[in-house]
Amino acid sequence: MPVRRLDHVNLRVAEVAATVDFYSRLLGMAVQVPPGAGDCSLAAWICDEAGRPVVRAVSASMRTATSPGTAPAMGAGAIHHVAFDCSNRTAMLDRLVAGGVAYTVNHVAGIDLQQIFVTDPNGILIELNFR
Repeated sequence: MPVRRLDHVNLRVAEVAATVDFYSRLLGMAVQVPPGAGDCSLAAWICDEAGRPVVRAVSASMRTATSPGTAPAMGAGAIHHVAFDCSNRTAMLDRLVAGGVAYTVNHVAGIDLQQIFVTDPNGILIELNFR
């Protein structure tokens, strides 16, 4: 039984609201209230263009079987970055500039891949790919 695709990434965050703002306002991603939650104050689903939840932001204060409730270290862990396949590079750059977000760009000439790198409010490097 092969893996078909990555379903989602779960981020334990210090501030859910700041994380939701970054991914929704600056990256243009939609936000959903997770099943069983009344609002997005402690957890939120952050969705791709097709409406699929791809990031789950969960407050580090929550205590569950899979989240013991200790504060996350900024940018810590074995994950180096999270990458998204994106469209409309110009609009994304405009959003980042308007939001005052620092970014770097890269071009992988061999495959004609344009990249933008930003850091989310939790210290996680985000790679935005434009083909």
